[in-house]
Amino acid sequence: MNARLVYEIKHASKMLNELECYLQQHPNELLLCMEQQPIPGLPVIRQGTEQVYRGYYYLWNTPWGLAKRAEVEYSSYPQLADMRLQCISEKREDAVVMPEVVVPEIAVAVVNPVTELATVYAAGTERDFENETPVWQGKIPLYTKWSSYNVLAQVQHALALAGAPYYAAKLLVEAVDFPWKDTEGIAVPPAMITNDEVRLPVVGYVYDPDSKEVIFLSLVGNKTAARSIWGSLSTAHRRRLTLEYPNGYEYRMAVSVESSHNYTTYTQPVDDNGLLQMHIVDRRCTSSDDTQAEAVYLVLPHGSTEAEKYAAFAARLDAVLPVGVPAQWGKALYQLGLNNDLVQVCGSGGDVDVAYRLPAEGWLDLINTALQEGQLQI
Repeated sequence: MNARLVYEIKHASKMLNELECYLQQHPNELLLCMEQQPIPGLPVIRQGTEQVYRGYYYLWNTPWGLAKRAEVEYSSYPQLADMRLQCISEKREDAVVMPEVVVPEIAVAVVNPVTELATVYAAGTERDFENETPVWQGKIPLYTKWSSYNVLAQVQHALALAGAPYYAAKLLVEAVDFPWKDTEGIAVPPAMITNDEVRLPVVGYVYDPDSKEVIFLSLVGNKTAARSIWGSLSTAHRRRLTLEYPNGYEYRMAVSVESSHNYTTYTQPVDDNGLLQMHIVDRRCTSSDDTQAEAVYLVLPHGSTEAEKYAAFAARLDAVLPVGVPAQWGKALYQLGLNNDLVQVCGSGGDVDVAYRLPAEGWLDLINTALQEGQLQI
């Protein structure tokens, strides 16, 4: 397994040592944690638990009795004091068997950003996880927010609710074959494409912001599911699909997209279990001679050099214009097109660096003017 360490709680061992010391000094006290600040191994006071006003204080009405804020002094327990721990002040007579409080073991969590599967192992990171048995495994929600701190908090929350006494102090993100990257180069949840039947991860996408037509779509999924998306784009009816994509660290956007009915499709297997990658490409991205088209599209993948970008720009203009466009004109025409609203930015993401819509009208006049002013050389 190829995984990268992205976050570590530096004070975790100290906090757990303080917890063990506190429990030894208060052997008859049932300590509880709040769901918002979980410590796996301790009983959890769930969000929405009723509060009771008693003696000028609000107490939590838990299944085991009324709970009040534990007297964890900062001077003695500086890390533990910030955890909002509670303790039972009035035990319920009809309470079920009182839960056991366990000081959790330090652990490491490995998260797959595509499947949302979190796997927790006993402490350590310099090991071959594939040959070890995890102490806990389950899915965690990654759609609303992605940051290392929040993801690790979701793991702690799941461990606490599952009653698994392991404190995940390190977060590793598993490398995947088709990752999205954040600004730090860390894999994050991918975009998703959805029709009425399936929802699949998207490797890269381009859509026209005006027509909402899908211009380029690279997706990964089971053969049947991938063909379902392809079928929605290939049907004569204008079926709408939903494209969800990350928008910064905290949010996801959703836009309704539809077919241009002008595609060529390429597929390639990812593994031997029927998983494949499908590329659905509007022909206006690849046609070499399309002078009858109203516009063409330029799609640039990540890793393109400046020289490749301008050469591709000239080639796409050459396809839509009735005059030849030399490659050496690419840089100048790109800047002139931007200044004259003839280079229209499309919505794109994933392994697509940037995409442009290049309308046919307006370029001939722009080229003639640039030649007369010496901005272009024959």
